[in-house]
Amino acid sequence: MATVLICEKPSQAKAVAAAFGGKKQGDCFVIPPCNPFPKGGSIFAASGHLFELKKPEDYDAAYKRWRLEDLPIIPPQFEHKLIYGKGKIFNPIKKALKDPSTEHIVIACDPGREGAYIGYEIVFMSGVKNKPISYLWSSSLTKKALQKAAQQLKTKEETLPFYHEAFARATSDYLLGINLSRLYSLHIQRKLKQPKQFGVFSIGRVKTPVVKLCVDREREIENFEVKPFWEVIGTFEKQDGRTYAGKWYEDKETRLFDKEKAEALADACKGQPAQVVDRSETEKNYRPPQLMNLADMQDLAERRFKFPPKKTLEVLEQLYLSGYVSYPRTSSRHVTREEAREFPAMLDHLSKQKEYASFFPVPKSSIMDDTRFVNEKKVDDHYALIPTDQPLNGAKVSNDEKKIYDLIAKSLIAAHYDDQVKKHVNIVTAVNNQFMFSTKGTRVIQEGWKVIYPNHKEADGEEEEQNIPDVQKHESVNGKSFDLKAGETKPPKRFTQGSLIKHMEKLGLGTKATRSGIVHDLVQKSFLDIAKSKVYATKKSFIVTDSIGDHILNTPETTAKWEAYLEKVGKGEKAAEPFVERAKQLVSKTMNDVTEIESTWDFSQYESAYVEDQSIGACPLCGKGVTEKKSKKGKFYGCEGYRDGCRFTAPGKILGKNITKTNMKKLLEKGKTNTIKGFKKDSKTFDAALVWDAGQSKVVFETVKSKKHD
Repeated sequence: MATVLICEKPSQAKAVAAAFGGKKQGDCFVIPPCNPFPKGGSIFAASGHLFELKKPEDYDAAYKRWRLEDLPIIPPQFEHKLIYGKGKIFNPIKKALKDPSTEHIVIACDPGREGAYIGYEIVFMSGVKNKPISYLWSSSLTKKALQKAAQQLKTKEETLPFYHEAFARATSDYLLGINLSRLYSLHIQRKLKQPKQFGVFSIGRVKTPVVKLCVDREREIENFEVKPFWEVIGTFEKQDGRTYAGKWYEDKETRLFDKEKAEALADACKGQPAQVVDRSETEKNYRPPQLMNLADMQDLAERRFKFPPKKTLEVLEQLYLSGYVSYPRTSSRHVTREEAREFPAMLDHLSKQKEYASFFPVPKSSIMDDTRFVNEKKVDDHYALIPTDQPLNGAKVSNDEKKIYDLIAKSLIAAHYDDQVKKHVNIVTAVNNQFMFSTKGTRVIQEGWKVIYPNHKEADGEEEEQNIPDVQKHESVNGKSFDLKAGETKPPKRFTQGSLIKHMEKLGLGTKATRSGIVHDLVQKSFLDIAKSKVYATKKSFIVTDSIGDHILNTPETTAKWEAYLEKVGKGEKAAEPFVERAKQLVSKTMNDVTEIESTWDFSQYESAYVEDQSIGACPLCGKGVTEKKSKKGKFYGCEGYRDGCRFTAPGKILGKNITKTNMKKLLEKGKTNTIKGFKKDSKTFDAALVWDAGQSKVVFETVKSKKHD
């Protein structure tokens, strides 16, 4: 048996076996003697994690019931247990590892902290000791990459710190999760009139500050005051009849928030002399986009294809396991020089695929010395997402896999193209030597990499191209017209799942492997709601955010510092034990803090809002629930499908009469309310039923009788 290799999943084991001539035999693949494994060996596949940390009730059955008096729950020693149903996978691996003929153990799981956690966990739980352990560390599952990695096996000393990092993260998250989720849930539920409506308030080292991010954004949007503004647009005419447009500005501000002032300014410009007082031209180079990491890809795939981040990761995983792209859980946008040497072979394969043939030959044969793409210092555990030298052409892959592969392939091709070059023209026209108008335009001089991404936009706010006639400084022009362009200030943009993950990456929240799972979990636990790709904070998230307040649990900076410390554990620069000890101390401190501040909590506004959110009937337009809502103008009824574009609304009060939930429910169910008495209009009162007019798509009166006002 000589060498036993442990893979993270069956598809991975199959790829490793193919690289070394392995054949399926019972519970494993058997590989014949070969260069890296001179005595041959066997390859076993796990199925993700086979073990989990014991639950509180595994230590003491009394912990199954949530009680404040049991907190904090801190096991004397963290222990793992076999996940239910995984014994049939683990037992053959354990037997092989303990076999006296096994001289060498090779972990061939994913190259990273979680892969190390899974692999070393299996070895340690098998009880095997004093056998050499190596790690087959490869960011690609192609035959060539695996064979190369087998010649350069990493040692236990190099990779065991990744296990320590993952274990420290798991145990500290366990301590915070089991203790603080119980602590806050029990305290919050005591303050709620309807605690069962909200369920458990789970707390997490990363999840909790992410919830706060979304609550803060929700409040920014909710409290944002939309203000109308006006811009003055002048149309200027040269002597030859050609025209161009300019926008008034003063101290870099183009907006006027008083319409009368805007109108007065436009009027003051009419009939006045105008002259070009400044003209400048600059050429600017736009570099090709960088290679992508996981967060970049998740954000782009959501914007381009409406893929949720979790789906994008799943598609990338499948492409990786099939040997078509590099390891997906990466935070790097660069590659090493060693990997860059493989680019010519990758490009050669891409050039033979009909989808990309028109982009070849590429202008640059090598980007080896371009640090925008090749930089050893900026490569983390894994390099950027790139295609492998295994061609996709003719392969049986799904449409979703083709879409994601296309983004990766084009990013590599674009990196071998020249810059796009634009000429930017800026003209300042003075009216009556008093009012300044700015005219901006661009002209593409060289398309460069834009031929790969014709619709790519460098940044929000990039000026639209305007064909500006050739005007010179000091040239007199005619102010042909001056018009107002209305606009309004806009609130901060709502997060999408992709932009939220990018924001998490920027703030150091979570890891490349966990971010999409965290967002997905928050949706599953009703802290976040997703509609039309937009992220909405729920009432439950407001409650938990307000209850935690300014505690360090709510600050991204604290979580980022923890994550930075854990990364140093993975690099062997820090010990794991102090980190876990600090987590224990935080649990104890938080228990005291919550006891002191509970009396200040008031969740009545969220409970009343929650009650209002209960559906009273089906929308006649889309079938979703209709709920009672509140606005600054008072109560009204609206459809929960408004985020998907449904426009059903009905007033909560009509001509002085409140429309009760009972009547609205009848209208939704029967198409008609009871007769409502006492509507008042002018000098008359009348009684009427309300009916739903499908033709007009609105609520109208069905008049019963009218009478003179007494």
